[in-house]
Amino acid sequence: MDFRHLFILAAAAAPVCAQAPGLTGTLIVTNKGPSTATIIDVGSGRTLATLPTGNGPHEVVLSANGRWAVVTDYSGAPGRTLTVIDLPLLRVARTIDLGQYTRPHGIVFLPGDSVVAVTSETTGNVVMVNVLAGTISRVVPTQGNGSHMVGVTADGAMAYTGNMQSNTVSELDLRAGQYRRSWPVPTTPEAINVTPDGKEVWVGSNATGRISVIDVASGAVTTAAEGFGWPYRVLFSPDASLVLLPDLNGQVLRILERATRNEIGRISFAAGGPQGITITPDGRYALQSLSRQGRVAIVDLMTRAVVGHLAVGDTPDGIAYTRRVLSTPPTSATPARPADVASVDAIIAALYAVISGPAGEKRDWNRFRSLFAPGARLMPTARRPDSMQVMRVLTPEEYATTIGPQLEAGGFYEREIGRRVEQYGAIAHVFSAYDSKAKPTDPAPFARGINSIQLVSDGKRWYVLSILWDSERRDNPIPAKYLQP
Repeated sequence: MDFRHLFILAAAAAPVCAQAPGLTGTLIVTNKGPSTATIIDVGSGRTLATLPTGNGPHEVVLSANGRWAVVTDYSGAPGRTLTVIDLPLLRVARTIDLGQYTRPHGIVFLPGDSVVAVTSETTGNVVMVNVLAGTISRVVPTQGNGSHMVGVTADGAMAYTGNMQSNTVSELDLRAGQYRRSWPVPTTPEAINVTPDGKEVWVGSNATGRISVIDVASGAVTTAAEGFGWPYRVLFSPDASLVLLPDLNGQVLRILERATRNEIGRISFAAGGPQGITITPDGRYALQSLSRQGRVAIVDLMTRAVVGHLAVGDTPDGIAYTRRVLSTPPTSATPARPADVASVDAIIAALYAVISGPAGEKRDWNRFRSLFAPGARLMPTARRPDSMQVMRVLTPEEYATTIGPQLEAGGFYEREIGRRVEQYGAIAHVFSAYDSKAKPTDPAPFARGINSIQLVSDGKRWYVLSILWDSERRDNPIPAKYLQP
C-alpha cells in the first residue's frame, strides 16, 4: 500500500487522547512543507482529515460559524491561490486563483462569513475575495512594499498592514476601498494586529526585536516590549486584556498585560519553533504551532503551562480554532460490489485494483470506501532521516481525499507479488507483498513492501478492518517466504 507522497508521516508519533479537560472543538493547521492542511478533533486528538492545499500554505482563517476555512497558498512561482475548505464535509470546496495578486499571505474573515481580506505581498494590495463565489470584489492599495500580514477591526471597517520592505504600517478603509495613511515603524514589520475597537495597532519588528504600539487617534508610536529574536505573531485575548507574542527564534511564547505592557508569563518551547497561534473564545487555552516538531502545544493561560500536544503535519504554521465539533463522514454510503467482497482473494484483488490506474484517471473512491469496515484504519510506517521509525493512522476517507489526488496525478499501479494467509473462522490476516510502479510497463518498481491486512467477515461478505504497511529498504529486504504466491 505504498505511495510516493507520504508527506504526513513526519509528525506521526504523538499519542491520540484528550489532554485538556473540557477542551473540545476543531483545529485546522497549515503544513508548509507537504502543502497540506490538517483538521484535528481537539477533544480526542484524532486527525479527521489531511487535505491538499496549494503550494506552501502559510496562513488559515475560519469563518465565525465554523463552516469555512480559507488557506493562503503563498509559495510557488509565485503563489496566487486560496484553498477553501468545507469543514463539515472535510473536503476542499474550491481553489480560487487570484491572478496578478500574487503571494497571498495575511488573511482575515470579514463579518458575514463570505468575504476575506487577504494581502498580496508582491503587489502591495489587500484583496477582498468572496470565497463562496470565488470572485474578487475589491482591491485596496497599501502604498507600501512587502505587505505581509493584516489586522482588521471587529466591525470589518479598517485594516492595517505591516509593509516589510517599506518599514511602515498602512491604514486602509475597507468599506470605502481606500488607503488612508501610514506610519513609519521599526525595521521589517511582520507581526501585526489591531485591537477589536481599532484604538491600538501592535506591530513586531524582525530586525530590531521590538514590539511597537501605534495609538491610532494620535499617531504616536511607542515601544511595548523588546528583546525578541523574531516576534512572529501578535494575538489578543478575546477580552483584549492580554497580548500573546510567539518568538520564533527565541523559542518562547511571551504574554503581556496590554494595559500596563508588563510581561506576566513566558513559556519555553525548546527546539519547538513557535509560529502560528490561536486562542479559544473563553480565553482559557492558547494553541501554538511548533514548526520544528510537527505538533501543536496546548497552553493553559491560567496556569501558564503546556498541558498537552496535538500531532499535525510537517512544518506547521497557520492555525485556527472553532468550538464546533465535527465528525468523520461515514466510511461509505455505497454498497460494495458482491464480487469484490465474496472472499479473501476477491477483496485483496479489489483493494489493489481500485487504487491503480494511469495519470489523470479518476479512481472509484466509492468502491474503495465500500471495502472497509466502519472504523477501519490504514497505517503507513516509514523511516525518518534520523532513523526513527514512525507511523500515521488514516481513515479510508483521509486516504481517498489526501492520497487519492496524488495517485491520480502521477499514475500509480500496485500489484501483489506474494502472499501468506492465516484464517480462523470469521477473521483472516494477510501478509501481502507488493510492488509499485508509475506505469505497468516500467521495467522496475519504484517501491516494494508488505501490507499487513486484517479482514473480518459478517457471514455475508468480507471487510478490510486495517492495513499496516512498511516499505522495503536496503536494510529491510522482503523475506523470500513472503514472495511465494
